[in-house]
Amino acid sequence: MFMGMGMPIPDLSNLPGSSRPGGGGTPVPPGPPALAQVDNVYSMEFDTLADESISVGNTLTNGFSQLTVSIWANFASVPTNRVLGLASKDNTSNRSFDLRYIQNTGVNFLVSTDGVNNAGTTYYPKASISVGQWYHFVGVYDGSNVLLYVNGVAYGTPAALTGSLQNTTSEFFIGKRGFGTTNTGFDGKLDELAVFNTALTADDVQRIYNATEAGKTADLNDLTTPPVKWYRMGD
Repeated sequence: MFMGMGMPIPDLSNLPGSSRPGGGGTPVPPGPPALAQVDNVYSMEFDTLADESISVGNTLTNGFSQLTVSIWANFASVPTNRVLGLASKDNTSNRSFDLRYIQNTGVNFLVSTDGVNNAGTTYYPKASISVGQWYHFVGVYDGSNVLLYVNGVAYGTPAALTGSLQNTTSEFFIGKRGFGTTNTGFDGKLDELAVFNTALTADDVQRIYNATEAGKTADLNDLTTPPVKWYRMGD
């Protein structure tokens, strides 16, 4: 059950269409066969308040030797003075992962294997993010590198990292960073957050992306290894 000081507002108007990659009749790129589909009618909308987030408690990732975090995001603003958390299990001194937007820079996937230090991929630049557009972000830790995929395609240079995730104390938040009370809440809509205890392949990521069209999204249980947690965000 979702818990927290506040609850995001279900966005009843989120019928994935032309604003979402692959929707509204937009051709998808050639590649591996898409996954089976499920209905996708809702997302959840956040408005920057750190207490308007979802906490799923101190759960997930402890001892994972690999990790994948997949999420759809639609920015209501692209700020220059704040850090936005999309999905985070990170309270600075007990750090596991953080999929976040960094002010003046862009979206980054941070992973730690000792609970403190971290490695992050190249940022997906702020200049490439448009307000009102859906983006599919997938952060992957395969036991050797941290990678970031954007809209089905690998972005930037992988960052070397080894070891298993050891964090045992920080909460897992959706819609804000795992620490701080101001200027950390996401501003916009989030949808279809999934966490895997394995590293999705490039073909897996593209299959998820290709399965999305108006009113439908990928059935993640159709993957060889389903997610350990899948938050449908209203569906």
